[in-house]
Amino acid sequence: MPPAAADTGIAKSTGQPFAMPDFVGAKFAALRGYWNSLRRGNAHIPFTDDFVPSTLGKMAADFALVHVFQNPQGFRFELTGAHVEQVYGDELGNRFADELGFRAPLDYFVAQCATTVECAAPTFYHRPHTAGSAEYRRLMLPLWGDGRINAILTVFDFRKASDAA
Repeated sequence: MPPAAADTGIAKSTGQPFAMPDFVGAKFAALRGYWNSLRRGNAHIPFTDDFVPSTLGKMAADFALVHVFQNPQGFRFELTGAHVEQVYGDELGNRFADELGFRAPLDYFVAQCATTVECAAPTFYHRPHTAGSAEYRRLMLPLWGDGRINAILTVFDFRKASDAA
């Protein structure tokens, strides 16, 4: 059973890589609310089998469900939204994250996955707009199964240059 926690399960440590900011925007706030609603009793993390991808609605195009392997640790894309694959420029389904090219929207993806597992808490990544790429944000939410974190629900928020004001 997932570990119990006295807090809401939201990472707040300023020393933690990929720490959650105080404000994440409406899209991610709604997703965190959904994730919190899946928790059973005093569980700190929802169970993987309680997550239903069809409940994401419009966010389904911008999500990925990542399976977590251990010994050795690895992260494989199980389900991936069409918009995520479009931005990446290739199919991601059933591919391991460490075998993919290091480019948007997967910058520091493996590191964030590992941090999400180690902290057993949501994590956040923001890549600001640069001359060569658009701005995007990424929220990872751990899911529990098989006595450990066995999946990570990941949602991306892609922003146009005109949105970054």
